[in-house]
Amino acid sequence: MFGGPASRRVSNHLVALVSPKGVGLRLFLLLASAIVAIAMVADAWRLRQERTRVLAQFQREASLVTQAIQGQVEPLLHAADDGRLGRLLEDVRQAKDAECVAAYSLEGRLLRAAFEPGTAERAPDVCGPAITPQPVAEAVSGQWTLSGTYNVQVLLTAADDTPRGFLKLVFDAARVSGPLQEFRNSILVERGLVLLAMGLTLWIGIALFVTRPIRRLIAGVEEVARGNLAARIASRGNTEVGELARAFNRMAGRLDEAQEDRRKAEESRTAMERQFRHAERLAAVGKVASVIAHEVGTPLHVIAGRARSLGQRLPDDDPRRSDVETIREQVGRITRTMQQVLRSSRAIPARREPVDLVRLVRDVAGIVDPEYARRSVRLTLSVPATLPTVAADVDGLVQVLLNLLQNALAATPTGGRVEVHGTTAARAGRPGVALAVSDTGSGIAPEHIERIFDPFFSTKRSDGTGLGLSICRDIVRAHDGAITVESAPGAGARFSIWLPADGGEARRG
Repeated sequence: MFGGPASRRVSNHLVALVSPKGVGLRLFLLLASAIVAIAMVADAWRLRQERTRVLAQFQREASLVTQAIQGQVEPLLHAADDGRLGRLLEDVRQAKDAECVAAYSLEGRLLRAAFEPGTAERAPDVCGPAITPQPVAEAVSGQWTLSGTYNVQVLLTAADDTPRGFLKLVFDAARVSGPLQEFRNSILVERGLVLLAMGLTLWIGIALFVTRPIRRLIAGVEEVARGNLAARIASRGNTEVGELARAFNRMAGRLDEAQEDRRKAEESRTAMERQFRHAERLAAVGKVASVIAHEVGTPLHVIAGRARSLGQRLPDDDPRRSDVETIREQVGRITRTMQQVLRSSRAIPARREPVDLVRLVRDVAGIVDPEYARRSVRLTLSVPATLPTVAADVDGLVQVLLNLLQNALAATPTGGRVEVHGTTAARAGRPGVALAVSDTGSGIAPEHIERIFDPFFSTKRSDGTGLGLSICRDIVRAHDGAITVESAPGAGARFSIWLPADGGEARRG
């Protein structure tokens, strides 16, 4: 219940906020200190205002009482019989819950006083025999005393506003400080709740809008440092933190683009180096092939001629005729290999002309049909009657198709099937024609797929120079095309050729 992903995320944010090294904790403490300081100043001002109000309330009540009784007190101030004055002062003391209520003359001499029971020993301190008369202009005045009381002194006047004396009310300090204490307690409770709410709001706000975005930035920087330039940070809002996240994303995007450009440049450089090495290798092959053709070609012609001459002189039933035929076959094989090596070292012909692929495929199929029939392998053509023409060298394309069909026949067991499929296809937005030769043979091992077009690499154990597919690739590339292979062990192979259309009208076979 308390261990879900949401709870763990909240815990992580809180831990990050209270971390001594985190900017969230420092920001929280700074803002919290400022808020507490402002709250303390405001509360001190409110307490001072409340104290002034409470004291003013006591003075106002004393003034109202004096106004209410001064008509009764003034005739009794200098009467010989002052019993009624004492009772009147006692009524006032009880009504206002005062420790003492006393009447003084204008000179400050005590005329009569009413004390709270049990305070007789404090009478001289509470209501002394004399007071210091306040200026007549101050009708009401109040002051604290060292004895822990608050004294309110009110001017008594006659009906014609002539000053006649003073009325003094003495209140226990607790009577005055009680309301202030209650007000202070209410302020403390109120302030505690407000500060708690503000603290939680501030805490959560910093965790959500400061700590979490910063941690996202840190995580993004760490991802980039690990090499993941595709890392991006969610940017929310138009705050400085959101702008920082967007700036980080722009930086990561530029780094990603720069890395991609560097990767492409490296691939281009590697391809150029590979082509250069290939050119060097072909140049070396050309030199060797020329030497072989010159030094070996003549003896081979002599051997072939002598073998042909011997074969013509021997009777048909002579067992030596088979030996002569073997010699001729092997000489022919050597000659074909030399011709293939010579072709691989020559530059690809640059002659181009519109080529009808439908007719070309059918012509090449007619050349290999007898050999397919002898091996009991079925050859099917799935080429539409209408295909766009291509600008190409006819002999080069014939060589490519012958090589692919012969390889497919060699890889397909008896009773198998080879199919040539043709269709229109666009590549990188450029119209063109695709031809595919697929077989039902044993397929190509995965470790050989990457090297299948390399010169001198062959999967044939005895027969093959490893130059056929390399020559096919060079011819196709010379036509701005592409050749690819798809295969899996036991599932046959599929060689696909794409050639750009020459923009002419489609031709019918």
